[in-house]
Amino acid sequence: MQNIISLFLVFMLFITPSNSEIEKASKTTETKKIVYLTFDDAPGGKVTKDMLKTLKDNNVNATFFLIGEQIDNNQQEIIKQMVSDGNAVGLHSYTHDHCKLYGPNGDFFKEMAECQNSIKNACGVTTNILRFPFGCNSSYFKLTKSMLNKIHSKNLKVYEWNVDSTDGLYPKLSPSKIAKRAQSTKKTAVVLMHSGYNNKNSAAALNEVIQYYKKNGYTFKTISDDTEELYRIIKKK
Repeated sequence: MQNIISLFLVFMLFITPSNSEIEKASKTTETKKIVYLTFDDAPGGKVTKDMLKTLKDNNVNATFFLIGEQIDNNQQEIIKQMVSDGNAVGLHSYTHDHCKLYGPNGDFFKEMAECQNSIKNACGVTTNILRFPFGCNSSYFKLTKSMLNKIHSKNLKVYEWNVDSTDGLYPKLSPSKIAKRAQSTKKTAVVLMHSGYNNKNSAAALNEVIQYYKKNGYTFKTISDDTEELYRIIKKK
């Protein structure tokens, strides 16, 4: 019996991780950092092509929230390349016109459905992830619980951001300033940048943004249906 007990103790010694191993594993889990690079207002012709090249050269992927009208304006090939490179695509309305989205006669869901069709026709992908043009809490619109319920009832999900490069409001900022504002120390960073026709400086800033997150140990991910949603419902005072 004593021999059996001795053998059992030796066996447990080999299969039980040491305190240092447990501490190391715990530390690795706690310090894992994720960045989602996201781009609104694509496709934007050469700007988007330049961004796709930078992403591919760095072996990382991003999520592009697309405007259907711009896809249909002879830019289907860009979307095909975007998807074939491993990037994710999402809905950003068909026209990006706040009156057609949020005005008295606006139809948010019609705009998103039309955008969804444009994406599917371009690359064969049906996407259910969306980002509100101008954000879900802007001067044009404030997200409510009832609106969110309608969105979910149509199998759609909302993804805002928690790091703003401000290149949407200020597209002519220098690439270095855009890159600086796109940097964060958040454990999970969802970075907002833009890939429209007037975002040349954002394309020029992208490599610096990527290098920052690589240097600081972030894992690059794309948004999918399985990604936890990101939005805010601001309660009325």
